[in-house]
Amino acid sequence: MTYYLLSVHGVEGEARAPMTEEEMRRSHERLGTIEKDMKSNGAWVFSGRLHEPSTATVVRASGGQVLTTDGPFAESKEYPLRLSVP
Repeated sequence: MTYYLLSVHGVEGEARAPMTEEEMRRSHERLGTIEKDMKSNGAWVFSGRLHEPSTATVVRASGGQVLTTDGPFAESKEYPLRLSVP
């Protein structure tokens, strides 16, 4: 099965005005509609919010040890993000 990622993001360093209660409600409603449609078609897996690029972490398991380091670091406008799943 092919998987797709729907990514909603902002531009680092460019502050966006906070959403009003009505804008937030409409946004959640639209996302809920998209998720419902995806679920009914067997395409939905999960949703979650990504942390800021500055929190990116590399996790490696080797020889029974787990090592975490900062990074990976962006070399372009693409940002590595770690997933926060509730």
